[in-house]
Amino acid sequence: SIDIPNSVTKIGVLAFGRCISLENIYIPNSVTEINSGAFYECTSLENIYIPNSVTKIGERIFEGCKSLREIHISVLSISRCYIDNIFGEDSESFDYDNCVLYVPSGTRWEYRHHPVFGKFKNIEIEGNITNITLEEYKKKAQEYLINNFQYYQDYLTRIQEDSEGFWKDSWKPEIMVQA
Repeated sequence: SIDIPNSVTKIGVLAFGRCISLENIYIPNSVTEINSGAFYECTSLENIYIPNSVTKIGERIFEGCKSLREIHISVLSISRCYIDNIFGEDSESFDYDNCVLYVPSGTRWEYRHHPVFGKFKNIEIEGNITNITLEEYKKKAQEYLINNFQYYQDYLTRIQEDSEGFWKDSWKPEIMVQA
């Protein structure tokens, strides 16, 4: 195991590449980027903890990580995080059935429909479910819809903003997302 100091903000290209004895790694909240190949061929890596502060996950970070069994990712809005092909050449051969992806409460649907993380058979909720008010839920839902608007653009024809500040499409039934 390696303890990364809180002073670290980025994990560089191939930073832990071929570190064959590395089994567990906890990334602190100070880290915002995990660059390409950061854990390339860490063949003993079993568990990794990625904080909500991460906004970029580079390509091939888990390529060759044949022992990876748990990925704990705390990113609350995966659509705000730039994610490349994290398994590189192994993306087709990675064992998605035997690696559990742990995600924050209220985000499983977003992860399940993500082009990279949606391949995992087991996506579990990390920690306890937190009670939130209806207003907090509405705010999170609104943020999710606005942030993921790009994914739904292909389904919409002409977008216009109406006088009440809502985005809507031009076909029926009307789909409205408050902006």
